[in-house]
Amino acid sequence: MTGSAFIGSGTTGGGELTAIAYCSKSTKRILAEVSSAPVPVAQGANGSATTPDCPGNLRLTTTGFALDSRNGFYAGNSINRGDTTTANAFGYFGPVNLTAYGNCQRAR
Repeated sequence: MTGSAFIGSGTTGGGELTAIAYCSKSTKRILAEVSSAPVPVAQGANGSATTPDCPGNLRLTTTGFALDSRNGFYAGNSINRGDTTTANAFGYFGPVNLTAYGNCQRAR
């Protein structure tokens, strides 16, 4: 797993990023990824991107996002009905493109 977070300058704070991986012995792929198209977020504006539904009988298990530059701030993900996720961002320093990601897993 990889990730990055805005650290800030000096002692003004910054973000926190935690990556957790769970390992499972399986001969088949256990997760399927769904993603939105990149959504432009203008400077000084909020924006959101929503993934499509999980395919087949898969259920949404984790969410994620990507920003194509450091111009924006990530503002969180929500899990929606229909096994989709919506990522939110704010274009603080300039315009940014936001992509939402979801990982889907077999339902038991």
